[in-house]
Amino acid sequence: MAINNQQGFTLIELLIVIVIISIVSSVAVLTVHNNQNKRLQAMAEQLANVLQLAEEEALLRPATLGFKLTKTSFQFYLYHENGKHPWQPMNDRIYGLHHIPDDVEIKFKTDEEIPENTPQLIISGGSITPFTLLIGKKDEPARYKIVGASNGTIKTGIVNNDEN
Repeated sequence: MAINNQQGFTLIELLIVIVIISIVSSVAVLTVHNNQNKRLQAMAEQLANVLQLAEEEALLRPATLGFKLTKTSFQFYLYHENGKHPWQPMNDRIYGLHHIPDDVEIKFKTDEEIPENTPQLIISGGSITPFTLLIGKKDEPARYKIVGASNGTIKTGIVNNDEN
């Protein structure tokens, strides 16, 4: 009588393990991608809320506020008529300097002409400079937008392909 001492795995066992690994890895990839979209959406909503808050602050003070965006950060400014530098940066937690993550890109669009050394967006007396902010990952089409109308309304939404 021959004793069969084979060691190892059968083909069926190997296939089952491969299927399980592929299912787990596909779920992980989908979760990571979904988290990046949620992060961009949360950033767009947070920025829109801060812009609306700045609009309300400008009405209540009364004051003129500005919003300046660079590739790496954004900040709000307060306008003072007297002085060599009329636009003074605001330094509190809400309106102060906010850094943009390295993998995120925010683009500012407006039809208005913006003078040099002036914030791109002016908020005063219930009105704002009409604008569109496009938010997305660097080197990819924008996914979310914030649109501000001259009457002061600010809305967020998903970007259509023709808006990039």
